[in-house]
Amino acid sequence: MIGSNQLHTVFINNSCTGIHLQNTIFAVISRIQKTSLKIKVLTSDQGSNFTSFSKTMNVSCERPFFFVNGQKIFYVFDVPHLLKSTRNNFFKYRLTFLNGTTEKKFLVDFYKSDQGINRLAPKLTETHINPGPFQKMKVKYAAQVFSNTVAATMQCCVQVGSLPLTAETTITFIDHMDKLFDLLNSKKKSGSKNFNRPFKNTAKQREHLLHMLEVFKNMRVLDTKKVDGETVIIDVTKRMKFLNGWMITISSLLMLWDDITKTPNFVLCFYRFNQDIIENLFGVFRNQNGNNVNPTPIQFLWAFKKIFFVNYFKHSEGSNCLEDLSEILTTIGHISPPLNNSCVLFPDKSPFNFCNLKIGTTDYRELNVPAQNALTYVCGYLIKKYIDKHSCDICLKLC
Repeated sequence: MIGSNQLHTVFINNSCTGIHLQNTIFAVISRIQKTSLKIKVLTSDQGSNFTSFSKTMNVSCERPFFFVNGQKIFYVFDVPHLLKSTRNNFFKYRLTFLNGTTEKKFLVDFYKSDQGINRLAPKLTETHINPGPFQKMKVKYAAQVFSNTVAATMQCCVQVGSLPLTAETTITFIDHMDKLFDLLNSKKKSGSKNFNRPFKNTAKQREHLLHMLEVFKNMRVLDTKKVDGETVIIDVTKRMKFLNGWMITISSLLMLWDDITKTPNFVLCFYRFNQDIIENLFGVFRNQNGNNVNPTPIQFLWAFKKIFFVNYFKHSEGSNCLEDLSEILTTIGHISPPLNNSCVLFPDKSPFNFCNLKIGTTDYRELNVPAQNALTYVCGYLIKKYIDKHSCDICLKLC
C-alpha cells in the first residue's frame, strides 16, 4: 500500500532475461527435486534467452549437461524445432554434406516432374516446397520433406535420368535426416520403420547418431551474394544455431543412455523429450481466450481450471483405468458388493452427492422419427456391448 493507492496490476514489457530465466529454472528444478523426483532432462527451443542460458551453463557438444544441487541435468533442444530450422536453412542455403553440396532445386525439379495421376510422392505439395509463415510452424511439412518416400523416389529419378547424378548428395541428406528424426522422435507404438522404434542402443541406432554427429560437426552453410556482377560464395556457418543444437541434443541423449540405470528390457522413447505435449496444452489455453497468444495469469488460471475439470474423467489411451461408462456397466458384475456396514467418512466433505435415478414409463410406439432413430442407435450400442461379454448361442440368435 502506497498512501491510499493499492498496487493492482503489473505489466511486463519485455521477455525473460537470461539471469531471470536461470533463477526460474533452478527454482523449479529444486522444488521438483524436493518431491524425490529425479530430473534428468531439460528441453527447450533455440530462443535467444534459452541459447544464452545454455552458454551460461557451459553446455556444449562435449559437455551437454549442467548441475542443480549436485544432480546432473542433460540439456536437449526440441527436435521438431531443430527439424523445422534445418528445413528452412536447407531451402535457403547450400549445405556441405559428406563430399557434396545439397541444393533445393533438385527437390523442386522432382516435384515439378511428379505431377501425373499416379504420383511417386503424393504427400508432397506446393505448401511443402514454398511454405508460408504459418506452414513453416507445422512440423509435418518439414517431416514430409525429409522423408524416406521422397528420398527413394528421387533416387529412382536419378536412375532413369530425370534428375542428374549431382542430386544424390541432396537425396542422401534427406534420407539421413529422415532416419535421424525417426530416432529422436521414437515412440512405443512404432510403425514399420526400423529407426522409429524405441531406442535400445543397438549398433545401427548408435552408429547413425554418431555418424550424424560428425556430419553436423563438419557441415558448412554456404550463401551466395552478388559482388560487382559476380556471384561470390559466403560461409555463414557461424550464424547457424541449428548445427550446435543437433550436436548438443545427440550427445546429450547418448550420454543420458549411459548415465541412467537400466533394467534388462529397458528402452527410451525419445518422443517423451519433445515439447509437443506442452505446446499442445498451451495452445488449448490460448484458444480459451479467443486465440490470445499471451494470456494474463488470471486468464491462464481460468483456462486451466476449465480444461482440467472438463477433461478430468476423460480416458487416456494406454491407461489402466476404465475407458467409459459402457465399460463400467459391462464389468460391474466383477466388482465385489459393498459391505453392509460401509459408510462415508466425513459425508459433509464427500465430493459426490448420489441420488436415486427415477425412470418413468414410456410408450416407445409413440415416439417421433428422430427419437425412434436415437432409440435404435442406443439399443444397438448396448446390445453390442452386451454381446462382447455374453456371446452365448441364445443371445446370438436373439440379436
